[in-house]
Amino acid sequence: MGRLASTFERLHARGEIAFIPGIVPGDPSLNMSLEIVRVLTAAGADAIELSYSFSDPVADGVTLQAAHTRVLAGGLRKERAYRWIEEVRAVTDLPLLVLEYGNCIYQFGMDRFYSTLADCGADTVIAIDVPLDEAADFRAAAARAGIGMSFFVSPSTTDERVRQIAGAAQDWIYVVAVPGVTGARARVEELTAELLGRTHRFTQLPLVVGFGVARPEHMRRLAATSADGAISSSATVDLIHGHRDRPAVLLSELDRYVREMKAASRRDPSSDPLVHSL
Repeated sequence: MGRLASTFERLHARGEIAFIPGIVPGDPSLNMSLEIVRVLTAAGADAIELSYSFSDPVADGVTLQAAHTRVLAGGLRKERAYRWIEEVRAVTDLPLLVLEYGNCIYQFGMDRFYSTLADCGADTVIAIDVPLDEAADFRAAAARAGIGMSFFVSPSTTDERVRQIAGAAQDWIYVVAVPGVTGARARVEELTAELLGRTHRFTQLPLVVGFGVARPEHMRRLAATSADGAISSSATVDLIHGHRDRPAVLLSELDRYVREMKAASRRDPSSDPLVHSL
């Protein structure tokens, strides 16, 4: 059993959902990103999302767009950024979920990309802007490298499309909580519970909710649904950028944030009526 599957199995037995903070490798630097990974691990994160920089990140809101711009302005090359995962593996055994844009994968070379990530220790990849209908070559390259590949479902995804995605995904499925792009929001849409229920009709894969998850109350609400985990990238990246000039404060704030989010991850089916609609 791989890292990701065993993590979800362990959390299920403990009555918890996964908390997965997300970072943009290289923001503010690869060395600091490595220290951030250490803190996220020690604070109790269950996995880490690595969102790689691109000049046209169409799925991302202003927080992640700004982070991508900062990394690109610093001149970080893809080969170095991907191989940095080897350094990450020296400090954490948490599952690493990689998000990358299709053009970057294509330009790097599909087989080269997936084999590099697999060799360095990544667990699974989403090619962010590659729809299922155009993913055959990406899926084949991932399979040759022995690395997992998954996809998004969103509130606008039809049942038939959910069925197709569920049949193609490996390891997990990324459930988009809200229409639109990434970014911290005041609340998690109630559409999420309905989408989780629809998706679970077609798969037993873990369903991880993202886009808008930022606060402990979001975690509590999701823990009362059939979600298996939650990703918080924009809120994490906001903390990183806001304290980038004060490393000790930055690491302390990240530790506090992860502990608060993880403390809210325990399931309590009686706490939210959304669970009864699934």
